[in-house]
Amino acid sequence: MSLQGGQESASLVENEPFIDDRNARVEGVSVDSTCVDSTNTPTTQLRRGLVVGYDSAGKNYVDANDSLVDAHTYSSLTSAEAPDGDWEGETILVTIPGQGSVTHTLGSHTTVTNLASAILDINGSAAIGSLVQASASGANILLTAIQPGVVLEITPSLATAFAGGAAVQSNSSGSLNKFGILYDPIVSMLGFGGVVSDKKASIVTANAIVRESDLFELNSAARLAFAANGIRLV
Repeated sequence: MSLQGGQESASLVENEPFIDDRNARVEGVSVDSTCVDSTNTPTTQLRRGLVVGYDSAGKNYVDANDSLVDAHTYSSLTSAEAPDGDWEGETILVTIPGQGSVTHTLGSHTTVTNLASAILDINGSAAIGSLVQASASGANILLTAIQPGVVLEITPSLATAFAGGAAVQSNSSGSLNKFGILYDPIVSMLGFGGVVSDKKASIVTANAIVRESDLFELNSAARLAFAANGIRLV
């Protein structure tokens, strides 16, 4: 970390720089004018190493924890029927891209009145309980991923209960590739009325080695995205 003209500038892996790859850095991308570095003073000065997320609707990068970040879309599946005897012994598969899969085998749920039991079965699973939240959707079950980017899958024999026909029913709407790391610090330029002007920057999105202690506002969703896209934290 170095100081230049009274301004703090954080370095990324001083002795172990980015692996410069054609896919590693996106040059000249837009950072939204409302983006802030909440742990910096002033917050409108964006430090090198700030983790940001991509908002495809606005076509620019915003705060990593902003609800506009694409990776805040969570996979979900709703069953087409209430849990019944057909569900007994069937499998729910949860996959995190780049990290592997885990499965949970359902217990005995033979009547509609066992909806609460089926929900407890899933939410209490040691294998998937931390990845998936089961809740009631009328008399049926709604499965929602707790983390962005997970893929929910149902085995073929249970897929019909989730309106999947003979094929595996799955949903992978939660993207894992929408986070990046600000490569160069941006000192905000204030316009009339204190409005921060739009900024252009270089964003590292893949295939890099980064010292975790040099990152700011790193959240769990970004950590998963980096692992899936070859950004190694040291």
